[in-house]
Amino acid sequence: MGIMNLLKWIQPVASGASRRKDGPLSGWQVVLLAGLLIFLSVLFSVLLTRQSHFSAPAYQPGDIARADIVVPMDALIEDEAATQTRRAEVKAKALPVYRFNPSLQDDQAARLNAAFVRSRVLLGLDPAGKESSGKKRRRPFRTLPTAVKADLRSIMQDLGIKPPADDLLSFLVREDFKRSLEDQIALLLKDVFSSQLIPDDTRFAKGKEYVHKVNIVTSKLETVPIGLLSTISQARGKVNQRINQDSRIAVASRPHIRGILESLIVPNLAFDESMTETRQQEDVKNVDHVLRKLKKGKVVLRQGDEVAADHLLQMEAIRKLSPDGFSVKQTGGMAFLIGILLAIFAYFIRFITLNQWSYLRLAVFLILTLTVNLLLLKASWFVSESVSQSFQALPFNDKTFYFYLLPFAYGSMLVTLLAGGRCAQIFILFFCVLAVQATGTDAYGFFYILLTNLAGIIFTKKATQRIGIIGAGGKIGLSAAVLFLILRTIGPVPPDLTSGGFGAALAFLSGPLNAIFLVFTLPLFERIFMVATEMRLEELGNLNLKLIRELILKAPGTYNHSIAVGTLCEGAAKAIGVNPLFLRIAGLYHDIGKTVQPEYFVENQKEDNPHARIRSRESVQILQNHVICGISLAREAHLPSAIVDLIPQHHGTKLMRFFYEKAKDEAASGGIVQEEQYRYSGPKPQTKAAAILMLADGIEAAARTLNDHSEEKLRELIRKILTDTTQEGQFSECDITLSELNRIAESFLETLSSYYHGRIAYPGCDFNQAPGAVENAPSPAHKS
Repeated sequence: MGIMNLLKWIQPVASGASRRKDGPLSGWQVVLLAGLLIFLSVLFSVLLTRQSHFSAPAYQPGDIARADIVVPMDALIEDEAATQTRRAEVKAKALPVYRFNPSLQDDQAARLNAAFVRSRVLLGLDPAGKESSGKKRRRPFRTLPTAVKADLRSIMQDLGIKPPADDLLSFLVREDFKRSLEDQIALLLKDVFSSQLIPDDTRFAKGKEYVHKVNIVTSKLETVPIGLLSTISQARGKVNQRINQDSRIAVASRPHIRGILESLIVPNLAFDESMTETRQQEDVKNVDHVLRKLKKGKVVLRQGDEVAADHLLQMEAIRKLSPDGFSVKQTGGMAFLIGILLAIFAYFIRFITLNQWSYLRLAVFLILTLTVNLLLLKASWFVSESVSQSFQALPFNDKTFYFYLLPFAYGSMLVTLLAGGRCAQIFILFFCVLAVQATGTDAYGFFYILLTNLAGIIFTKKATQRIGIIGAGGKIGLSAAVLFLILRTIGPVPPDLTSGGFGAALAFLSGPLNAIFLVFTLPLFERIFMVATEMRLEELGNLNLKLIRELILKAPGTYNHSIAVGTLCEGAAKAIGVNPLFLRIAGLYHDIGKTVQPEYFVENQKEDNPHARIRSRESVQILQNHVICGISLAREAHLPSAIVDLIPQHHGTKLMRFFYEKAKDEAASGGIVQEEQYRYSGPKPQTKAAAILMLADGIEAAARTLNDHSEEKLRELIRKILTDTTQEGQFSECDITLSELNRIAESFLETLSSYYHGRIAYPGCDFNQAPGAVENAPSPAHKS
């Protein structure tokens, strides 16, 4: 009963304020709704993101498997052996890195120039290498002072010429280290360094088509074809060939020039082992992992098989991929997304207009239905998994077939019965998204969930009795079976006879399963939210219910009046398209408050009228109290809110004219009578149903006062009451039209004419002429 009390607190029943349209939510209502959405976002996130942890015994290679090991989910695992092989291949293919010195040519030319200048200075020659005009004979190298010879040998060593260098020095001294000789050697050196030179040790570039060249000045990295590089040996061979082919060089000079050049020719590309290793590591790091796909349901290891190393690798990879408990990040992110979805859902509910529902109550109902349906799915899915694991043979051990047994349409069927098909259509848009996440299904599964929910709406709308819910479940089951066969046929793996029949049977059973859940929970939701469904209304029409029995026993006249009012309302409701069953039941309960003091109402009086002994103000209080008592009794009996609301609305703010006039007579000595004190507290009719009930109540009571029930008199009475009620402004707050009022009047006339139709006077049975008969029609003045 706690939930019902909370809902009564959320939406007070039959308050005096107008509830024709929902106004802005109050502060506490906003807080309540926001708190509910946040709580459910976290709850749904936990339900929809948690995965079962993969567990397997700790095997060693060579052990015998004690049970089947099945892949719990589609997974991609790394093939470490293949990944390492690929990394080794990439490392072997990585290009070597050589540092390029672009200034090496200038450095070597400078060394050559410095050696020649120092030598000329030692020999007393012009440092610039200019030849003197006279032909002064120079001393041979062997006759030079020992110190000079030692200095010259040192200069040659600095130039890179290995000793002994006396023959070369003899040649150079004889030539006076001429500038022309120096320029000739520098020119040949420049030609050599026009190529990119690498050391003779080419093992690092062996088998490679390219190498990386890094300029040590600009740090620019280039990829150079191996064909553009020359080794030192190749460079020396080329320069030797050129020297031999150059006729300007004396034959005797060629070996000495060759010796100087060989000492100056060094690589301008030097292998950098550190940078090469760094590049290799980067290339290896960028290698994609080699992955293997393990499909959900694949048997990694069967019971009785010998455990191999590959089995252990697969099990370890799946164990790492399978979450252990909750991921705060994943759960929080999912909660945020679900919160947005629920907020949008709550926003869409604002556009649904239902007479029996306020916005907040409808939002709570739909969100609660969403929660219950998802919990049912999770519980059913868990049971299905357990059942599938108890079988050994296909398709009975395939969990995917049990997906079609789940009660997807339960929520849409419940919403259709309690809030209507339009509301259910909005409900399933959001439910399908969460149901897909809850079951982890694919696009085919989404279509199955959506279409079964739509079928649930279509077939449940036609159910007017509880047995009709079972029939709707059967129709939904047939639709689901056909849908299963269609989806499986167009799917990637069409079913065979066994799997197709098994899946279709499970899909068919989902219909009755939805119906069973609905039959058991529908009365609970009807009571909690106090909603008047067709089935609930049929139950409320049972004359053996406590409230009706008390009305019959304590206020039989009011009961007869209520039956007649219900009949009038039913016909009028049909005339303008309002639910006739609802209005007939509302007419039955509209005056239940009179059971508290029935003797004060004219239809229950025989001869004595207690109003004659009390003042008019007390009489008015009693009449007003029967509305308050009626609301209290209705709430205690958990009548639907829509019926409770009509108890005060069918009186509106009408003036109790008989007692008002009596009060003015009582105050004839000069007292002031305030008209507002002699009116009902309202509210005025908020709906067409309330307007019909107001008119039917007044017209039925007035018709009982007529002596002449001809069609003309009845028409006149109906028109007068309708006109007076309209002019009094009682319909100012409902959307009833003049055309509808005319159709209601015609329906009342038809019903009353049938009710008061004439009969044939049987001979000897003329009761109108009975002796002592006195026609004293009761005044309707104090008829409520």
